[in-house]
Amino acid sequence: MALTQISTAGVKDDAVTAGKIPANAVGSSELADNAVDTAAIANDAVTGSKINANAVGTTQLLDTAVTTAKIADGNVTAAKLASGVTDLSNDSSPQLGGNLDVNGQAILFPDDNEARFGTGTDMKIHHTGGQNYVEVIGDGNLNLKGAGSVVIKTATTKDAVVCNSSGSTDLYHNNVKRFETKSDGARFTGHLYTNDNEKIRFGTGHDYEIYHSGVHAFLKNSTGDLFLAGDSVKFVNAAVSNDMVTATAGGAVTLHHNGGTKLSTTSYGTRTTGYHTQSTAIGFQGDAADWTASQPNMHNMSLLWNSGHLNNSTGVFTCPVAGKYLCSASVQAHRTNTTSGASSTYYNVLWQKNSGNYHVEMVGTSSTDAGARSVSDVNGKHEVVTATIIMDCAANDTIRAHSNHGYRHNTQNICSVYLLG
Repeated sequence: MALTQISTAGVKDDAVTAGKIPANAVGSSELADNAVDTAAIANDAVTGSKINANAVGTTQLLDTAVTTAKIADGNVTAAKLASGVTDLSNDSSPQLGGNLDVNGQAILFPDDNEARFGTGTDMKIHHTGGQNYVEVIGDGNLNLKGAGSVVIKTATTKDAVVCNSSGSTDLYHNNVKRFETKSDGARFTGHLYTNDNEKIRFGTGHDYEIYHSGVHAFLKNSTGDLFLAGDSVKFVNAAVSNDMVTATAGGAVTLHHNGGTKLSTTSYGTRTTGYHTQSTAIGFQGDAADWTASQPNMHNMSLLWNSGHLNNSTGVFTCPVAGKYLCSASVQAHRTNTTSGASSTYYNVLWQKNSGNYHVEMVGTSSTDAGARSVSDVNGKHEVVTATIIMDCAANDTIRAHSNHGYRHNTQNICSVYLLG
């Protein structure tokens, strides 16, 4: 019997395989709606050429069905973006409609690309590849503010600058505090260094300076007095092992030599330990002075030493400094004392200050009758008078050994002046 028609009910499940269907035998007209499900379509069986134009709309796409990997470069244009979505790569002035949430990600800036702030882009942050910059290129200050302290660190963990809220500003070196401000000034920790001839200056007019020249150290004050104050003030050697000068409040000022006391002040004067020497004394020592009626001072002496303050031709000594001067003169009478103008009866000497007599004269009498004294005539006229005083003088006062009666001329007399102190 011939087979003319088989209904679908007469066909077993899976009895019709792809191998039993001729090529192109099944078209869209042979398929009922929804007859082909996704399970019956092999992977990659539906290509772009098998999809009619405009056949796939948003209703035909599952949620998340289109990923970025399935969108070709350049296929999404500004025309395909909904209203309010900006093409950032081509928009020269994009704007945000709200706050930008980076969603836990980073905003990356390549080297030499800047983040700029301000209407005039006056502030910028950037990295050059080797250095980092926060730069103000316009007007105004760069202000760093914090609700608490503001801290600048190096190597991520080491404090460099710490600005404490309502407190000190601290500077660090290698994470060690070296300087801090205080309510009444500042405090250094460690040493303060300067180069040679660089000065630390004090006072509104920089009147007081401390510096080192490279050879010497200086404390220099150009206005008023320089005070070193303390209950005990000492100058010591560089090793701080020997005192040089010690000044004690209400007590002595002491001078030392190699640590040993040599001179101390006392309530009544000074005390010297050891010998007192001086290389240049003030005064003179001479003998064989002349005497004339026209120049009655002891003059033209044979000088043993002279500090340079005696005018030997006039016998006048000028005091270079104020002080106590020891003055001593001895003169002699003699039978041959025949100098013109001299007294034949008297001889004398006295000291004058500024041309006025400083004391009473020391006077002797020349004997005219040696026999009355039971001595020879020669021995009877070898008498001597001496005047020795301590004269209180001011600087530039004058001193002279004076005689108005005369004495033995040009021999056998001595004269000296010496500054005691």
